[in-house]
Amino acid sequence: MTALELFFDLVFAFAVSQLSQHLACDRRFTRSAYNRTTEAHDWKRRSERLVRASGLPYTIVRPGWFDYNGQDQHRLVVLQGDRRQARDSSDDVVARRQIAQVLVRSLSSDHALRKTFELIATAGAAQDDFDALFAPLDADPQGTLDGVHDMANMAMEDEPQRVRDDAVLAHQSASSGIHQRLKQ
Repeated sequence: MTALELFFDLVFAFAVSQLSQHLACDRRFTRSAYNRTTEAHDWKRRSERLVRASGLPYTIVRPGWFDYNGQDQHRLVVLQGDRRQARDSSDDVVARRQIAQVLVRSLSSDHALRKTFELIATAGAAQDDFDALFAPLDADPQGTLDGVHDMANMAMEDEPQRVRDDAVLAHQSASSGIHQRLKQ
């Protein structure tokens, strides 16, 4: 991977993370009034599906609530399944600095490839070995649109036509190798 590709991958990962936080597009809003009126969580999940369908290498990080950490919350914990639904900081927290560390480390770790996970911090010392953090996670199965342990609650056949069209286009682009030509 060239330095330029690494830079663009980092910028993309950061942008997805920021979009998720600023639009409140995360798992806390699955059944909330906010999601019912804005569909924020649904659109976050749809964007994740397009990343998976693209055929490009990826790591999808779903951070907990930003910057509500206690003084001793330095130990990172990764979870899978998008099951936290409290819609507040009781769903656990993580500092922006910690999110940035995970995003940067995931770019150079084969153990983070094709994985979707929630990121939180708990009491304890910070880890230095990020491969050990990523390695136990299950990879998203090839050819699927959702994270490995995500609930099956957004059937593709129930999605708006434009969403289904985007998924088909992303898959076709991956199949034709268009992203390989774009890198040249």
